[in-house]
Amino acid sequence: MANIIDGLVWDSDAGAMTYNGVRYLLIRPETLSNWQEAVEQHTDKAGEMIFSGGLAGGRLSGRGFAEKMGLTARQMVDFMLEMGSQIGWGRFVLEDLSEDKLVMKVYNSPFAVAHSPTAQGVCHLIRGVFAGVAEAVFDSNVTAIEEECLAKGDEYCRFIFRKTAV
Repeated sequence: MANIIDGLVWDSDAGAMTYNGVRYLLIRPETLSNWQEAVEQHTDKAGEMIFSGGLAGGRLSGRGFAEKMGLTARQMVDFMLEMGSQIGWGRFVLEDLSEDKLVMKVYNSPFAVAHSPTAQGVCHLIRGVFAGVAEAVFDSNVTAIEEECLAKGDEYCRFIFRKTAV
């Protein structure tokens, strides 16, 4: 698998870091978590709003990297899991990939670690990104559930993505 960190390019004139021509940024998880918790105080739609942003990014990254790098659907999933791990979003592990379902675990999600203890999953950005990846794999809309979450006291975060009926 590609070493993502070695592939990052820093352009000091532009103040930009890219991987394969796609811009990325470093930000502390506490910054995002505190922002998320502040938004959650004002609306019960915060999770879906964050999910939506992740979904757009996952669609672009999944399809974009697959095209640029000539990856099969399975290779794209493996690449995105590895990328998630290498850029510090936790340790991503594929549990299942079938013709209509993608299941993965994330150990040490920085979003869950930085979030206050809660009764529901909080890794909306990860859920959104991989919903976008799953849409590219299945060429279909998907349902996306964070079934387990470290912020709820679970051992890891577990996500299930299912192809939806057309």
